[in-house]
Amino acid sequence: MRFDDGEKMVLVIRKHWLLFVGALFVIGVFAVLPYVILHLIPVRVLSGLPAAVAGPTVAFFYIIWLLILWVVLFAYWTNYYLNIWVVTDRRIIDIVQNGLFSRELITARLEKVQDVTVEIEGVLQTIFNYGTLVIHTADDMTNIVITNASRPNRARDKILAAHAALIEGTRPIDAI
Repeated sequence: MRFDDGEKMVLVIRKHWLLFVGALFVIGVFAVLPYVILHLIPVRVLSGLPAAVAGPTVAFFYIIWLLILWVVLFAYWTNYYLNIWVVTDRRIIDIVQNGLFSRELITARLEKVQDVTVEIEGVLQTIFNYGTLVIHTADDMTNIVITNASRPNRARDKILAAHAALIEGTRPIDAI
């Protein structure tokens, strides 16, 4: 991603860290699940297999399972980390990472911004200060929607201040 000459970054918006922690917890549960299930199976079911075969076979499939979960975690981390929204003193750039090898880049001119709406719903979003940020533009494109954005009220204020500075022709606001 390249900036135009003289263009300055005002704000970088990311998804809230709680989403990644939630996914990490779910993957952790799935990592322990085979171990728990193995201990819930009656011993007589496994007694038909010789111990020399059962132990290494179970260990092999459990390691394969952990490897699959590791790849899923890596893919989720990549999407989480590379999905960002950059606000400059001239435009808003939406970088959407779709899987490991696909990326989409959407830009909207800052002077086309008409309104910025913040939606914070529920106890978790209120406590941890994250929510949905909707940037309404005058372009033909749809609105830019940032779900689970960290500190959405602060982001809204920065976007509107950058918009006002651009329209009024004043000095751009300080970068974060």
